[in-house]
Amino acid sequence: MAFTGAADGACEALALAIALRRPLADLCLCGNGVGPSGVGALSTALEAAGCEGCLTALNLSANQRLDVSSVRAIARALPCTRLVELQLAGVSASDESHSIAIRVPLSATECLLVPLSATERH
Repeated sequence: MAFTGAADGACEALALAIALRRPLADLCLCGNGVGPSGVGALSTALEAAGCEGCLTALNLSANQRLDVSSVRAIARALPCTRLVELQLAGVSASDESHSIAIRVPLSATECLLVPLSATERH
């Protein structure tokens, strides 16, 4: 669904599929109008699906409406998901006090630290 104009409403529909553990392994929403409420719905669904969910890759790159709270919502959901790939390139994240990094679980014993230094910072 890259560059299709999908916005928060589409995310809410996709979130329902994720929460119901539908066989959706790779979700590319890059270059759309996804905002905080859409990411909030996706985060809640990822947490609800937990380790039994099917989603392993999520691409939210180039969604200019995403902000620091959106990135943090996804980060909070990560420990209980099966995600092994999360792309956030070109996301505008501003945080005056701290740099942002998220941990992507790769297995029960290792994590990949993903710094968001390549994102736009204001």
